[in-house]
Amino acid sequence: MSYSSPRSNRTPAAGFLLTAAFLLSACGGKSADSDALGKDDGILSYIPADTPYVMANAEPIDEALLEKMSSEASVMIKSYQRVIDDIIAEDLDELPEDSPEREELRRGGEIMKRALALLTPDGMREAGLDMNESSALYGHGILPVLRIRLLDAERFEETIAEFEDALDYELESAELAGYRYRHLPAEELRIVLGAFGDYVVLTVAPQSYGDAELTPLVGIEKPARNIAASGVLEELANEYELSNHFLGFFDTEQFATSIMDGQQGVDELFFTDSGFDREDLSDVCREEIMQVAGVMPRMAFGYRQISLDGVDSTFVLELREDIAAGLQRLPASVPGLGTDFGGLMSFGFSVQPKELMDFYAARLDSLEADPYECDLLGDLQASLEGGRAMLAQPIPPKLNDFRGLVAIVDELDVESLMAGVPPMDTDATIVIAVEDAPALVQMGAAFSPELAAMGLEPNGKAMPLEVPQAQMLPAVPYVALTDNLLAVSTGQAAESRISRAIAADGSDASTFMSMAVDAATYYGIMTQSAAMENAAGGADDARMAMLEAMQALADVYDRMNFQVRFTERGVEVDSELTFKE
Repeated sequence: MSYSSPRSNRTPAAGFLLTAAFLLSACGGKSADSDALGKDDGILSYIPADTPYVMANAEPIDEALLEKMSSEASVMIKSYQRVIDDIIAEDLDELPEDSPEREELRRGGEIMKRALALLTPDGMREAGLDMNESSALYGHGILPVLRIRLLDAERFEETIAEFEDALDYELESAELAGYRYRHLPAEELRIVLGAFGDYVVLTVAPQSYGDAELTPLVGIEKPARNIAASGVLEELANEYELSNHFLGFFDTEQFATSIMDGQQGVDELFFTDSGFDREDLSDVCREEIMQVAGVMPRMAFGYRQISLDGVDSTFVLELREDIAAGLQRLPASVPGLGTDFGGLMSFGFSVQPKELMDFYAARLDSLEADPYECDLLGDLQASLEGGRAMLAQPIPPKLNDFRGLVAIVDELDVESLMAGVPPMDTDATIVIAVEDAPALVQMGAAFSPELAAMGLEPNGKAMPLEVPQAQMLPAVPYVALTDNLLAVSTGQAAESRISRAIAADGSDASTFMSMAVDAATYYGIMTQSAAMENAAGGADDARMAMLEAMQALADVYDRMNFQVRFTERGVEVDSELTFKE
């Protein structure tokens, strides 16, 4: 495994400082009044009610939980710092000794290592920021603003100065309403970074912005109506049962409206400076762009639970009612789908092919019946021809009978896999759901006399799979058949494992896909793989660093699972990560 960075992507010195600033502001500081979603006197008071996007941590996470969640961070940070050293060394080897880029590279690597060192609770506090507190990323109009809580303004300024010294590059300074801030000029935009009152703010502003525009952007002047007063985050939390930690949304329609119609003040000047003239948009384009935005009006996300046991989160693509209804018809009930069987991992999905094709055809019919006239949507309209051609392609008749599958891996022969040999000694089960499973077996029997001779009946009884291909396996695989399931299991205790799989409860009719993974074992396998690679080819320092990082994850995480469901709201992705005791 090698690590290198393309010459075309080399970041200049100023870019490294900017990256460091973003990393530095990735964690929040402690709020004395523990802001809640309905209170408008904390961090939420800075966020406009009509913001098109936001992710807010409205109150602190428990310190014991924070320590558990970040316990592996120090090991991983040190590992990544060693990887950076390896990347810089490789790039330096490719440069002539007299190249001026050499010093820039060295400084860039140093600044990235310093930035990584800040991404721990202690590192952030040493930089003047509190790790465990409120933070928010949101749009002031469409301009992004990152706001975090400040612990020590003097130490924060010293930290920025240390970064500047390391780079031998000094950001420009300015004052706004008595606050000193730094900014990084570019052609049309500038990066603004500074401590304003109780918060550090990182944002992007056009070069033409003066004090009048910067004052509301950095929050010295708060919005007339904020997001707490609007109640939108409370409604979001109630609808999806979310906690106050890192919840938020991206409002597609509001974002489109901000671009096409805009607001007075900072947004208006931004569009003027960018050369974008809203008047160039025809009424047809405005209407049709809003129609497209209305297909997915909003993305919503957040944590349902954050505890010492683990974290549960959700991510939702809220869809237009007819689109959501169409997707709801796609999944089928498949035994075991969405079930965590334990072991190394399980994976599955469900789909009704005919419903999928009908759904796609309905979308094409809609494009044909009411075509887009706006030239900006020409590519979308042009997809109609290709879509029709795809639907015209013949598909095997039995494919429409397919309903889904579930694969379960209890044990995996990692050594064979790492050696590039098919892992024969593996405990695994696969269950295929089909409308007429006996007919599927009959099709196979036409090509395999051994399969035909087995006399497999749709009674759910597991029996040895006595076909030539199975003779190479260390243990006899088993097969079972029902009216709508075909299951095969290999490895130890295959008979009992196949019976367990086909007896599992059917999935919720909304479940489209699911996966469950033993995170500790998975990262352990990755560690073992890296160790075997190092043993074979020599211990590269970067490889060893990544090995240590993966082992750190294996020491903390227990299991991970997620499900993708199609509901009346749209596409919902629920995930769960549990910690070791």
